[in-house]
Amino acid sequence: MPAPIVRAMRALAAASRPGEVVLQRPGARYPPAPVIMIGRRVPYERFTPWLTQFAPAAALEARHEVVYRFFHTEDASEARAIARALGARYLVLYGADRVRFDPAGVLVPIYEEDGARVFRFAY
Repeated sequence: MPAPIVRAMRALAAASRPGEVVLQRPGARYPPAPVIMIGRRVPYERFTPWLTQFAPAAALEARHEVVYRFFHTEDASEARAIARALGARYLVLYGADRVRFDPAGVLVPIYEEDGARVFRFAY
């Protein structure tokens, strides 16, 4: 795991509680750092190939669509509604990951460095 991600997880651990939900873009190169490093939940990820042991494939596909929509919407109100519906309190972005909506009034920076950024949802 790259050092910026490790440092970002330390900051997230200090700002959050075990079991809280953290959004991150699916399809990461590594297992979801919030899950494996600090015991936080991620609503959907593609790293774990055996997820269908825990949820039906249709439910996983539906969850993927919701998370995908969060990262592709340009509407800040829609992004906030999606995050709330998922119970997400935090967002982590790695490398060149970004959101397409204006983060003003939606995201509060907690930690930022090249390679990893952590935000709290402002609600």
